[in-house]
Amino acid sequence: MVRTIVNTCTHQVCEAKHVGNLVPKLPRKYKVRNCLTPTSAVQSVLMNLKVQIQHILEQGYLLSLASVDGGGPWVSDLIYTFDDEVNIYWISRPEFRHSKAFITNPRGAGAITTVEKPLGKGMGIQLEGTVIVLAQIPKDALARYTQKRSGKTSWELEPGEAWYKLTPTSIDIINEPEYGFVKKNLRLR
Repeated sequence: MVRTIVNTCTHQVCEAKHVGNLVPKLPRKYKVRNCLTPTSAVQSVLMNLKVQIQHILEQGYLLSLASVDGGGPWVSDLIYTFDDEVNIYWISRPEFRHSKAFITNPRGAGAITTVEKPLGKGMGIQLEGTVIVLAQIPKDALARYTQKRSGKTSWELEPGEAWYKLTPTSIDIINEPEYGFVKKNLRLR
């Protein structure tokens, strides 16, 4: 799988905000297009975007998830968790409208928003990807979910519940304090 970052790197951004060779090397699965800067600066931008995404995922609580079925579009607010690869997980029931929709159309989209106080400046992500049903989720994602929901050390599904996973193919980052309302886009997979 190749991850491509598109239109997020300009020489001015890299020179102003990043320290070039001090940023760790990215895995080979990352490929850069439309970049006008040296490789180390591009790596810095990629790492910075991933850090911003993870920060928003850590600070957020609800995912507004969109699906489409025969009745049209539908949005559901769900408590989510995530893994280190920024896949999104949640618990649902197969009989719910959004769960049924993903059986016939596995494409989904979502938004997670946080607001910093007292300034009121927002940060968020908008993402799209593919949804599947899972029997279990990675340990790091389960630990985050458990902490978010209860502070307990484990979480058990209730009868009839299942885990769902959205694997993002594209993520738009909105970081109002840093960029205003200019979106940065990270294309994945």
